[in-house]
Amino acid sequence: MNEKIQSKLEESYNHIKPYLEDQEILKEMCGHCERYCGKQHDYEECLDMPCFKCFLGYSYLEWETSWE
Repeated sequence: MNEKIQSKLEESYNHIKPYLEDQEILKEMCGHCERYCGKQHDYEECLDMPCFKCFLGYSYLEWETSWE
């Protein structure tokens, strides 16, 4: 993966990490995954998953465009 993109995904994760439990779209998405184990789920286990990377990319775009 492109280093710049990976850097932005990491930035997004660090920004949203304290609020992951409040993300309804994430709950819907992860609720279907065999890795997901409910409220105690450690999302760091998902950093390599394409679905979680898409979520982080979308979150980054939301965060970045909120300043416009």
